[in-house]
Amino acid sequence: MSFRRAACRRLLVGILAVVPLVTLSHAQAEPTDWVYFDDEEFRVEADGNLSCYTENNRNCVRYTSDYRFLLWGRKMGLAASPDLSHVGSAKCGADHARRWGGHDGYQQPDHWCNRVYATLFAKWEKSPMTHGPLVARTPTGEVMCYSTDGQNCSRPQDVDLKQRRYLKPLICGSHHASVWGVTGYDQPGHWCAKAREPSYMRSPFG
Repeated sequence: MSFRRAACRRLLVGILAVVPLVTLSHAQAEPTDWVYFDDEEFRVEADGNLSCYTENNRNCVRYTSDYRFLLWGRKMGLAASPDLSHVGSAKCGADHARRWGGHDGYQQPDHWCNRVYATLFAKWEKSPMTHGPLVARTPTGEVMCYSTDGQNCSRPQDVDLKQRRYLKPLICGSHHASVWGVTGYDQPGHWCAKAREPSYMRSPFG
């Protein structure tokens, strides 16, 4: 019996060794609550992607009077509330790429997808490097560092995670290459490569 268990264990290890790491993080059971930020509403959908409140499934919109009333009604616990049939969400990721020329929103510098996700929902952690930056992952699995200018990683000692700041993260890959000429993944010892190592893999949801 112990021989069979050992054989099964070896088989499972072999399977895990060849199964590639998925780029999209663990899906949630349901979307998060809407978070009001910069006159718009954002949430993380059940598939892990960031989305914004929309009325046409394409563009983020500023608060409408109806939606303000809806939120007020929810807060006050009123039985009656406006019709929700028009409320939708415009998602970053694959959906965004289909609508906007192949761009998922996460790798585009200064895009609301990466800025809002980094500001509101990212799980910032210490880098595996001794003097490395604070790092997190986008919903598609790319490593990013805590940054306010999209070019330079902030020093951890200068960051107060309890204070919300509108971030402009520096994201490894094509974004990093557009700024520094290299992706960060192909350079051994780079913070991008270190944070991407299997021993340090983290999903955006912990």
